[in-house]
Amino acid sequence: MAAPSLRFHHSVALRKETLAVLETIEAAKDPLPDREALADVVAKLIDSGVDYYFLRALRLAKVGFVVEQSAHLAAAGAVRVLASVTRNILLRMDRAQLRTVCGHIRHLMDGSDRRRRRRSGARRRGESSPPSRRRPARCRR
Repeated sequence: MAAPSLRFHHSVALRKETLAVLETIEAAKDPLPDREALADVVAKLIDSGVDYYFLRALRLAKVGFVVEQSAHLAAAGAVRVLASVTRNILLRMDRAQLRTVCGHIRHLMDGSDRRRRRRSGARRRGESSPPSRRRPARCRR
């Protein structure tokens, strides 16, 4: 049985940028000059994740303009603080630590690709997803 997990979808452009930075750091003899690029990508991933998990839910719930704008301002402030702290941490990391972080980001990305390939392969073969993996048609209270 798979461990519980959450995921979020981000843009194709951000995925390409993330993969390019990861590949650059993983292939570099000295990845230290690329810390800044990694910090930029991580900040964009944080922003994308907050939008997907929090702000998107509010838009779907149609909470109203004022509530949505208030939440957006609060989330933007939180993202700025988190991105700043993360940047400071990443810029102080050594080679091995940077590569470990890159490996973890790649693991998160590869895991979602693996699940997507497994599901699409099952669909092509005419199989359905196992019952435990099926998503409910809608949320119930």
